[in-house]
Amino acid sequence: MFTAENGELLHADHLAQRFERLVAAAGVPTIRFHDLRHTHATLLLNAGVPPHVVAQRLGHALPALTLSIYSHVLPRQQAAAAAAFAKLVDDGPTCDDCGGPLDNDGPLCGRCRGNERVQVPPTVCWAGQPECRTAEVG
Repeated sequence: MFTAENGELLHADHLAQRFERLVAAAGVPTIRFHDLRHTHATLLLNAGVPPHVVAQRLGHALPALTLSIYSHVLPRQQAAAAAAFAKLVDDGPTCDDCGGPLDNDGPLCGRCRGNERVQVPPTVCWAGQPECRTAEVG
């Protein structure tokens, strides 16, 4: 719910039309006003905010609902989780960048030292447009 300066409720169509004009003027990719909600949730989950907190912000009764909608975000966190676990159980040196095991005497593993890039499988973004993300290995 949004209100005008005088406290009156703003109609959803008014907000959507105003948002469309702002997007067009900014020259950014076109998305729906409602897509801001998805962007908000996706960015929070990518930043590591716990799903139950994101669920509360979205007004979801259960984090399971949030996770069922935004589960595409979580696979990107798997590498970080694996590296954190490896660091907990491995007494050997780890890469300063990705936390993986070192294969040399330097501070970075071979993949990070070479700044190798891998293609993350294509997904559909929250605006419904196909996109393909490229992510650093590690």
